[in-house]
Amino acid sequence: MSRQEQKQEQKKAEARLIAAAEAGDTEGVKAALAAGARTEVSDASGRTPLLLAAGATPDLADRDGVTPREHAERRGFDRMAELLRKAEAAEG
Repeated sequence: MSRQEQKQEQKKAEARLIAAAEAGDTEGVKAALAAGARTEVSDASGRTPLLLAAGATPDLADRDGVTPREHAERRGFDRMAELLRKAEAAEG
């Protein structure tokens, strides 16, 4: 596979990663990561739903000033919101 083809496949995996993370699809996230998605990828709004899983700062806000915890709370992902709250407390 050429370097260009590898980059195209990585971009596809990253799009799947964002979609799976936003949907709370754990298996989809695992599959996208296994396919080569980078964990620091963001969508057009600068949202990185996997900040905690990627080991990044959990209170890092997107372009709109919304943190991953706030996104999780707004979408009803209670377990993820709780994990993010614990990570924020551990860093604070």
